[in-house]
Amino acid sequence: MAGPSKSLKPGKENSLKPSVLPEAPPYEHPPPYSARDPRKMAVRVQPTLELRWRMRDGSKEEALFATADIEPGTRLICETPVVAVTQTGETLGNVYSSFLTLSPSEQASIWDLKAGPAPPHLHAEAAFIDSLIRVYLDLYTKSQSQDLTPREQSVFDRLGPQLQHLCLAWRIAARFHLHRQCLLNIPLNQRYKIPPHVPLSGLFLTAARLTHSCMPNCFVAYNTQQNHVTVHATKAIKKGTLLTASIIGERIWYETAAARASLLRNAANIICLCEACGYDEKQFDADKRAAAKATFTMHEQQRRKLYLNIVYLSSTLTQMLCAANPFLMTCAGFMVHPDAYEAVEQKMAEDAQNDMEDANKKLIHTLQMLGMIGCADLEVVRWRNVQAAVLLDKLKKWNSAEESAMLALQITERCVGADGEEVAGLRGAVRSIDQKRRNQLMGLGQL
Repeated sequence: MAGPSKSLKPGKENSLKPSVLPEAPPYEHPPPYSARDPRKMAVRVQPTLELRWRMRDGSKEEALFATADIEPGTRLICETPVVAVTQTGETLGNVYSSFLTLSPSEQASIWDLKAGPAPPHLHAEAAFIDSLIRVYLDLYTKSQSQDLTPREQSVFDRLGPQLQHLCLAWRIAARFHLHRQCLLNIPLNQRYKIPPHVPLSGLFLTAARLTHSCMPNCFVAYNTQQNHVTVHATKAIKKGTLLTASIIGERIWYETAAARASLLRNAANIICLCEACGYDEKQFDADKRAAAKATFTMHEQQRRKLYLNIVYLSSTLTQMLCAANPFLMTCAGFMVHPDAYEAVEQKMAEDAQNDMEDANKKLIHTLQMLGMIGCADLEVVRWRNVQAAVLLDKLKKWNSAEESAMLALQITERCVGADGEEVAGLRGAVRSIDQKRRNQLMGLGQL
């Protein structure tokens, strides 16, 4: 009577079916944590960082901690991807093939990463593997009570090695897709323009050890010219502090704790334990419990207000764009008779002036609230650019516009470094605003 392949032993993970996931890859599996020499690990960290094991949600994981006090703007990580795939290459087979080309220490580092849920574009492959697992389990169950037919035995013998390969590929892909970084600073709706041979995403072994937080102290960026991912401290970090970054982007600043928890559960099946996401009453005495509750309440209130602010700003800025362009007005459904254009334009100009003043006040309030909840990354730059290039530019408040643009430049350099691709554009914006300010002063001097 045939039995299951010895390589298909029960495993601890839940990527597919725990009862049939292989425990070890084809090569010699890395030794237990206690037996591994940290000096031989492929993950290279800077002198101000170190890898430590810690317990999270009942399981052991590696995380990065500061070994010294770190100043804002310090570049902590600069590394190239160990695995990079193209837009059409994010399949199980391609990711696994790239994995097999790595050194044993690099492979061991990837196995130590947490596995995530299946991304949408791999759902079809997941369904295919599930169907094979069901066939295999049915044949195994039958083999325990009666002999298999020759055809069934042939299918059973072939499925064992095939499932071992597929499950291994799945487990590697589950780690890759959870920890990968985008290699191109291009919006999603423009990615179709990317040539098929250009790498789109990659896995960076050191940056992958950053822990998620909805109040991060680091910012991760990719420099396409240097082919390096960089991690910079966005605020002062004390020695021994856990290094954190956001895995759900700017949504950490506008969603409530419940909404963020849902996003994190779907994206990585993790729970955030930062002070903006709640507190465990058992971990605090009465005094600290009251302070923790007050902090959590403040974050919830500010994020709700921030969400309302950006909805208002987005709507107002869109209307201003339409008002400045008759064609856009027509596309948006505003039909104006030609004879009435002059009067309409005058009225809209007056309304636009008032709208811009109101929008600028709302934007200043937005920036203040972002500061209150600890935002010090490129989300602040986004709104500073809107303020400088759209609102203050239209209002011809050049001094304020230059100040806002300079702040955006300083924050950008702190988040991506002076060699970041975004820095050159912002320096050009500052020079442009400065020239407009000078022209205005010259005009006033001639009066």
